[in-house]
Amino acid sequence: MKKVLIVSYAYKPFQTIGVTRIVSYVKYLKRLGWDVAVMSAKDNKWTYDGLRSEEDEELGEHIIRLKGISLASSIRALTGHRLKGSGQSTSEITRGRNPFKKCALYFYKNWLSYPDECASWLWFNRGNAVREARKFDPDIILSTALPVSSHLVASHIQKKLLVPWIAEYRDLWTGHFMFERSTTAEDRQRRLELKTIENAAHLVTVSEPLAGALRDLHGKETSIIYNGFDPDDFYQTGKKNNHKMTMIYTGMVYDEVQKPGILFEALSDLKRQGAISSADLEFKYYGPNQALFQSLANKHEVNDLCTINGSVPRSVVLREQQEADLLVFFSFSKEGWLSGKIFEYLGAARNILAIGPEDKYIRELIDPTACGVYVHDATRLGETLLQFLGEFRASAFLKYSGNDLRFQYTRETMALRLSTLMETILRP
Repeated sequence: MKKVLIVSYAYKPFQTIGVTRIVSYVKYLKRLGWDVAVMSAKDNKWTYDGLRSEEDEELGEHIIRLKGISLASSIRALTGHRLKGSGQSTSEITRGRNPFKKCALYFYKNWLSYPDECASWLWFNRGNAVREARKFDPDIILSTALPVSSHLVASHIQKKLLVPWIAEYRDLWTGHFMFERSTTAEDRQRRLELKTIENAAHLVTVSEPLAGALRDLHGKETSIIYNGFDPDDFYQTGKKNNHKMTMIYTGMVYDEVQKPGILFEALSDLKRQGAISSADLEFKYYGPNQALFQSLANKHEVNDLCTINGSVPRSVVLREQQEADLLVFFSFSKEGWLSGKIFEYLGAARNILAIGPEDKYIRELIDPTACGVYVHDATRLGETLLQFLGEFRASAFLKYSGNDLRFQYTRETMALRLSTLMETILRP
């Protein structure tokens, strides 16, 4: 039985979309005959201060926990205030007038969190990581980032054990269009990235544009393994009939590069025309961006159409997705950022309402699977909502339009793709 060591700062019970991907790797690689160990950070308030998963499926993997500190989690634990992340967009500070906050944010992003907020994970564990890895004796190493400290630890282990190493990028390390770094800080990060990744045998990422960027930077073979969805996460017992058409968005939104305001503008226009009311339509939000969504609802005077909630356990999110009539997705201002959310929506088997700038890679998911519609402005969105609402009023139900082509994106298929890649790398 071949052995793979997965190096990831975050692992269950941390509740993040990245952890969901890693758990699915473990689950299906085990079924494919791999012996799997996961090296991750210890579970405490200093390493992670978000929600924990309620369910902890026993997968039979080896779990190696190493001490570490997340800078952001530790600051929040000590002060009770958010410095960045966890739903508080830093663009609010960037656009603001407080020079002290702007300087503090600049220093934090460019210097204090170098190379990321979890850098202590390598500092604390140079010896421990290698010792624990040697005990497991892997045939191959897979690291998955962000945070990039996972790659730093894996690179360090690889140099000692001299086994092949695959570096997976769920997001880019440098060249990320949402990272607000100075030119000096970005150059410093790029030099470290090039040095760290030079001994990787292969790279993996989640979309073709990201793969192209990595090939250009590193000159290494790069494979695409989509985020995918796990059918086991969805009970599929039949759609609950809602008394009004329900739309839902779950998770983080980045108002700098997504356009949630389009939805609220369309709702406001339709309400003003008397075409919709709180009796027949509701938009629900679950996630950390409560303040943003509440401000949009206030601005466009559609509070009566909206229910704004905070972050909830993933089991609740999945249930709400399956009970909704429309699943809202906000595309990014740059093409090819295929977040885990849109694949999760494929698993929920509810019609997707994609909103925002055109992205051919989103289009290539939605059109062949017939799982929804894609609109780019408030006028077209309003027309689309009225079409859906007409169908809903006629039957108190929106029929799912998708087909079985969505099943090419299951996490089992993605794990098989990874297994085949590792087998190829290990083949003499």
